[in-house]
Amino acid sequence: MIDAGITAAVAAFAAADGEPVPVSADALALIDALREAHPQAAEPDLAAGAEVALRIIAALDGHVEGGWSRTSAALVVGSAVAGSRWRKLDSRTAERAIGLAATQAGGLEELEAGPLGALQRAHAVRAGAEAAELAATGVEGHRDALAGRRGLFALVAPGADPSAIADGLGDRWLIRPRTSERTLA
Repeated sequence: MIDAGITAAVAAFAAADGEPVPVSADALALIDALREAHPQAAEPDLAAGAEVALRIIAALDGHVEGGWSRTSAALVVGSAVAGSRWRKLDSRTAERAIGLAATQAGGLEELEAGPLGALQRAHAVRAGAEAAELAATGVEGHRDALAGRRGLFALVAPGADPSAIADGLGDRWLIRPRTSERTLA
């Protein structure tokens, strides 16, 4: 299952012993958005959430149908991952958080560039944070909410490959910059 693969790989994510980690500008923007919903979370927790969000955005790229926002859909799941790491949830509970988050994915691509885009992204990170909180209390989420027959990918981007999210996770990081060096301390 993709959800379980994500939680297992993200569980191993950690910054290198307090050393600054170079982070892309896109990742910094996602981390800043995630910080709004998780103000007490540590940087590695936020970075793990941003990594998953970037992977979902990349997997959905070019496949989204019907005007859905890739960013909002990705942020809700990334926020659940960040919240799960911050709460130190076990992998099964984090998987439930991802399932709860995926059921709340929404947002319209048409609105992404304006003030309503900021509103839908803010809603996504809050919904993901709430999903992690609910999972921590025992609320069940769908176990295959991303890649299932009626999961997020089937709804938003039927032609996309959800396995791309976990492909190389733990070995290859999308949060790393391609050119400029900006750091996450």
